[in-house]
Amino acid sequence: PVSTQKNVIHKKLKDIELHDDFVSVIATKGPVTDIKQFTRADGTSGSLRRSVIFDETSAMTLVVWDNCISLFDEVNQSPFQATKLKVKKSRFGAIELHSATDTEFLPITSTGFPQEAPIIDIHDINPEMSLVSVQGIIKSVSELREFKKSDGTTGKVISMDIQDTTGSIR
Repeated sequence: PVSTQKNVIHKKLKDIELHDDFVSVIATKGPVTDIKQFTRADGTSGSLRRSVIFDETSAMTLVVWDNCISLFDEVNQSPFQATKLKVKKSRFGAIELHSATDTEFLPITSTGFPQEAPIIDIHDINPEMSLVSVQGIIKSVSELREFKKSDGTTGKVISMDIQDTTGSIR
């Protein structure tokens, strides 16, 4: 059989771009959400789990779908290799990775791999980054604000201004 996927290349998280199509990465698991169950438009059921993953260069969101969830759950926080991940744009415009039907999660033994996401200078943050870790001073915090979401539910938001030695961001 002929694969319809483009070549899968290994990349560091900070080097992943939308045109990459499919990538393989070596990363560590960060926070993981509960499994979300849903019904697709065609009536079939599905499930997904989101996780933050990171390497020494960056952090990124990984969306794990359906049967891949159990494979992902078997990998602990230590470094793992994920093969054949689809590169997609999130609804917020950031790059994120999604499992495909033939994605594999393989534990690896590696020394010196970071156990925490790297700290990024504020001036290095750009709109394509979906997740970053920063260290700085909180300069101001807004009041809690409630708003109506498009689905009719109420949301809550607080914003803050953070500053490090390279700049500030809201």
